[in-house]
Amino acid sequence: MAKIVIDSDPSGAWVMVDGKFMGLSPVELDGPEPPSQCVVLDLRMDEMSGSKVIDHSGNGNDGFFMGGVSWADLGVHFNGSTGYLNCWDDPSLDLVDTVAIEAWVKFDSLTADRETICSKGHHFQSYGLIMNNETIIFMIEPLMFIVAGFAAQNNVWYHIVGVYDGTYNKIYVNGNQLPDVIKTLGNLEITPDPVFVGTDGVSFLHGTLGLVRIYDGVPSPSEIMEKYNSTKGKYA
Repeated sequence: MAKIVIDSDPSGAWVMVDGKFMGLSPVELDGPEPPSQCVVLDLRMDEMSGSKVIDHSGNGNDGFFMGGVSWADLGVHFNGSTGYLNCWDDPSLDLVDTVAIEAWVKFDSLTADRETICSKGHHFQSYGLIMNNETIIFMIEPLMFIVAGFAAQNNVWYHIVGVYDGTYNKIYVNGNQLPDVIKTLGNLEITPDPVFVGTDGVSFLHGTLGLVRIYDGVPSPSEIMEKYNSTKGKYA
């Protein structure tokens, strides 16, 4: 019986068969590129019963019903005055140099007052995504915020993503980047405040959320388009 030994060195792999060396060509293993971000909060809003929304990220950041919140078709409805989800605070939500917030949202009645989709802390003490009449605001504290013009309509589902990659703030709607871009350098402020969905402690969302995700890291433009395309059939 032949004795086979397999080993490698910087020049490649080799095999010894009965005392004779036989070289092997290097082999590259194909596979998907690693994701450019880690999901730290994943609220899919599909339980349709109970008083909390399960966090599917594995971090246990469930969103608990507070005030005027109720289950609705395709998600959770917020009454615009008292309703929100409290996801509390967790080290996984204390992001430092990059962040992205993704949401599927349908507004009931947009007004001149802002309507908060998601916020870390009262009045965006770390990061937050807001609709304000005909603009979308992606807030990064204590650095800067981006205000991008977008005239949303009532009772229409929108896929909105705000990203901060450590250098730039950008906003995407339905997979497409809005033209406004803000250059911002520095780290986010870490606070002990909870993550709220549907409020910043001051303004409240009047509408329905079908999905909210927070990322440590930033999805690429192609990944954002894929997220939109892979889920739009549910809401369109």
